[in-house]
Amino acid sequence: MSRLYILLFTLLFSLSGLAQRQGQSFVDSLTGEFPRTKALRDQVVLLYSIGRAYSSINLDSALAYARRALLLASQAKWVKFQGKSYNLTGLILYYKGNYPEALNYYDTAIGLSQQAKDTANWNMILLNVGAVLNVQGNYAKAMQYFVQCLALDDRIHDNVNRAIALQNISNVYMQLKDTTRAIDYSFQAYNAYKATGDLQGMALSLYTRGVIYAGQGKDSAALTCYRQSAVLCRQGNNDIGLVRALNGEGDLSLKNDDLGPAFSSFSSGLALCRRLGLKYETAILSLNCGNIYLQAVMDNKYNLPSSRDNTQIDKRTAYLQAAHEYLFEAFDINRQGKFDALKDNYQAISRWDSLSGNYLGALTAYEQYTLLQDSTFSTDNRQTIRELEARHQLDIRDQQIRINQLELSRNQLAISRQNTQRWMYIGGILLLGTIGGLLFRQSRHRKKANAELRRLNTDLEQANQVKARLFGVLSHDLRSPISNLISFLNLQKENPGMLAPAQAEIHQGEITRSAGNLLDTMEDLLLWSKEQMRHFSPQPRHLLVASLFEEMRLLYPDTGRCRLDFECPPQLTLYTDENFLKTILRNLTTNSMKAVSASLDGHITWKAWETTPIKYLSISDNGPGISPQAISTLLTPKNAQPGPSDLPSSQNRLGLHLIRDFAIAIGCSITIDASPETGSRFTLAFA
Repeated sequence: MSRLYILLFTLLFSLSGLAQRQGQSFVDSLTGEFPRTKALRDQVVLLYSIGRAYSSINLDSALAYARRALLLASQAKWVKFQGKSYNLTGLILYYKGNYPEALNYYDTAIGLSQQAKDTANWNMILLNVGAVLNVQGNYAKAMQYFVQCLALDDRIHDNVNRAIALQNISNVYMQLKDTTRAIDYSFQAYNAYKATGDLQGMALSLYTRGVIYAGQGKDSAALTCYRQSAVLCRQGNNDIGLVRALNGEGDLSLKNDDLGPAFSSFSSGLALCRRLGLKYETAILSLNCGNIYLQAVMDNKYNLPSSRDNTQIDKRTAYLQAAHEYLFEAFDINRQGKFDALKDNYQAISRWDSLSGNYLGALTAYEQYTLLQDSTFSTDNRQTIRELEARHQLDIRDQQIRINQLELSRNQLAISRQNTQRWMYIGGILLLGTIGGLLFRQSRHRKKANAELRRLNTDLEQANQVKARLFGVLSHDLRSPISNLISFLNLQKENPGMLAPAQAEIHQGEITRSAGNLLDTMEDLLLWSKEQMRHFSPQPRHLLVASLFEEMRLLYPDTGRCRLDFECPPQLTLYTDENFLKTILRNLTTNSMKAVSASLDGHITWKAWETTPIKYLSISDNGPGISPQAISTLLTPKNAQPGPSDLPSSQNRLGLHLIRDFAIAIGCSITIDASPETGSRFTLAFA
């Protein structure tokens, strides 16, 4: 039984530094996040985390998620997580007992971790490779890996992996039967695990110590360690560690012939092994349970639970049937490759056949046991030789470790002094840099504040200019029409009988025209003020010029003293804002009508034509021409610095500013031909 006990220990020995399992609910929360995770790298991290969490719950599920993480990491060309996923996959294969394939994954993981400069993962892989070598009996080489990891841990201050390395060294010494060193490293490992709060590691260290105490015959101390380990495993939901602790308790109970407690411990561990998918551990615990039933039959003690609750079968037969189920469950697993355990399986089957009265079968099974025993004896001799050689090499290595530790202590002291000086220099430089940065930031903020003040002053100055324009418009263009209208109305009110009927009719027409002019002026003022405030933008669309001219004809019919002509191709169109263009044409027409008002044969011509790709509109009159000051107002750029002549005044009406600003807004250019002999001609060009 003791050999099976050690095999279980070495297979379930934790070496990876995986996070403690937080329960099925934690795994479910991780898997629930996956459908909402879109980024490829985030999916890799999530799958890797799920695989780690499943490693203490279900190894088959853990392996599936680890391989999915490996596939996505390869697709993303993320070398770091390729190495981590290879390492996790190798670890799970190790737990499942597939050591050669686990080593293949570890070899690939080492290369990827070195390529990604992932020192922490590289360190963990070295631990895992040493674990496989330890299980395979190559203790000296396994110790090389563990000592290398311990030195690396001290250099990079990796306390988590340092605890694992110490535990592995304790395991090697235990298998070499050097209990003194095994106990010493076990205590060091426990303290290191406790410092990092690793419940899983603490439980493992206690279990290791229990195995050592049991080997020394200190059953009470061993049982205490097993029970403390089981408590920590239950706190951390560490089912694999709990299997170890239960097996240890069962072995001690069986050693003292307490079959009931032994069976309770073994059967509880067996249930966990079946759920976790631990194949060879299931075989070991099944064999233990079967042997307990055989021992109960041999001792004629029938106080165990029976697998057959049938009153028609006596207790002895029921116990033998229960033993048969357990023994052959283990046999079906062990004959697939676990030949050292198969030897004990044949011995148990031989006992079962003998108790069942099948003496020929018992003899056959015992012969198989003898053959495997001879083979195992030879293997044990070779193993003993390897253990002796390994112990000699480890003694030499221990001396070298002590020398290295002394040298490391001296180097660390020197490095500590250098680090202190370096940090003082760095602190001084950082302080000077901080002061300089604060001064620079203050200077930048001051410059930004000054620039903002200049901008606000410019905006205020522009607002004052707009205000001056608006007040100039109000003082000039509204006062005169309103004054004329009031004069006409007062004259009609105060002397209604003074005018003859014909004169009264003419007077009434003057009042109407004056009111119309006032309305037009107010409309122009409203449009111009909106445009000045820059909240009035054109809305262009396609216009038929003939329709536009027809509308203007209705607005300005022929009079006795002025004739208006319209010349336009029927299908000529413009793409511009209709209201802006009408305002320009209305003001130009009004100016032309004022220019010819003193003439008895006034003539105004509207004309439209196209010279590809330019389209033109013109308004010409035979008046005395336009003043140079008015021409300057029309042709001065809108954003030019305004002078006295650019503001509305008695010489420059609002209409000139409106024509200029609206023409700029709709993107047309104005040309002026004027002379006292030929009159004035305004031409609008549209590209």
